[in-house]
Amino acid sequence: MRGCLQSCLPGRAGPRIGIVLAHVLTRSAASSTNDLGACSIQSASNGQCQQTNEAVPPKGYNPYTLLNSTVVSPDSKLLRFALPPHLMTFGMPLPSCLKIKREFTYDGQAVTLDKSYSPVSFPDEQGSFELLVKGYPPHPGIGKDPGGLGAFLVGLLPGETADMKVKKPRLFHEAPYTVNRWKELGFVAGGTGLAPMVQMIRTILHDPMEETRLSLVFANRNQEDILMREELDTLAHKHSDRFRVHYVLSSPPSNWSGGRGWVGLQDVGTQYLPAPADGTMILVCGRDEFLETVSGQTARGPPAPGEKKGPKIQGELTGLLAAAGYEAKHVYKF
Repeated sequence: MRGCLQSCLPGRAGPRIGIVLAHVLTRSAASSTNDLGACSIQSASNGQCQQTNEAVPPKGYNPYTLLNSTVVSPDSKLLRFALPPHLMTFGMPLPSCLKIKREFTYDGQAVTLDKSYSPVSFPDEQGSFELLVKGYPPHPGIGKDPGGLGAFLVGLLPGETADMKVKKPRLFHEAPYTVNRWKELGFVAGGTGLAPMVQMIRTILHDPMEETRLSLVFANRNQEDILMREELDTLAHKHSDRFRVHYVLSSPPSNWSGGRGWVGLQDVGTQYLPAPADGTMILVCGRDEFLETVSGQTARGPPAPGEKKGPKIQGELTGLLAAAGYEAKHVYKF
């Protein structure tokens, strides 16, 4: 996956990518970035894995160069992008988030696509970061639809760029995540809604200061759609006292032993998630219909003067989690 010298296109990125590769290869020589069980060199020497906000991410949209990509499911890829040469890490608290934008002309019309993505790599990853991206096919009307941003991203070749900007730190009920903020964290994810949760799971489990217990309910259609399953199973085995995983498939094979069908009340009980309590937080991420079932969707507050959209707000807690006895203060919707 990290064989960038073999896969990058030397004529497409110019001198910029050569400078960035020096950062990436310096880190790779000392620590394999394939290893989910390793924090970055800097954080390991400091005794913790979570970012301290010493780095200053660039403002606005900037081009980020793709170093390499790995297929992780029939329609998804793990994409590794280079950080700017002057920036060793993003310097963002958990979970970090980027807005990606693509502007182009299609069928004679100006088109702008934008979407938020959460890196899955450690927040203090040096020289590069990873995105987990699903390449959704074009909407109905093939030939008139330019396709989605995910399809563009998974189609990038090493050396090509995507315009991204770093978003503000995420606040969970008015405050950012801090070490041991909750005794137990539950994650309910559908498809690529796993992305922000992977970064949190990896970082929390490998931070020696952390004692938080973690539970993941991960829903997909088919078995081959389960993203990063090998890594998740490895972490669950290695940290069996602190991390458990429950997979749910809507189209399971006959020998499937996990959850079956659309996520139901049986999948969000205390057998798979922490019980409702003041020391518990449940994080939910997925497509709109998934949130509608599990927790209810987010909403928008009134827009500020001159703005088209109001701020994103949590909205009412409904769905399975409300039926299971959780209160709004126990749940956060991405």
